[in-house]
Amino acid sequence: MNTLKILMIDDAKHPREFLKNDNTRFNENEVTLVKTYSDGLNALLDQGPWDILLLDWHLNEFSRNRNGLRILQTLQMRSQRLSETNPNIKVDKIIVITSDNEIRQEMLQICKRMKEQGLIKSFEAQHDGKITNRS
Repeated sequence: MNTLKILMIDDAKHPREFLKNDNTRFNENEVTLVKTYSDGLNALLDQGPWDILLLDWHLNEFSRNRNGLRILQTLQMRSQRLSETNPNIKVDKIIVITSDNEIRQEMLQICKRMKEQGLIKSFEAQHDGKITNRS
């Protein structure tokens, strides 16, 4: 079984603890857990490439623009410009985690465009532990 490199950007303690403690699915994988916009963006852009990105919209930052949606927009922009010169800026699968339906749809639209551009292989959204959208 191949080791997966997983990045979770989520300010909520419960999802991060679940991922950290779920030995049945993530035991053999390299998991990085961060809770702020800055740490998440730095890990995403500097420590990749990533097999899976689990991304929450709300990151409990003081600025409204420092959220998961902005991280997706930055990843899309930088992937388009820098993927050939910096292979670390790469994510295979994005899992959007948010209970806000409107924000989830907006984030999924960016993921859809990224997949169409060949920047990611797949994406899905989760709400209350259930997959709500998949591509």
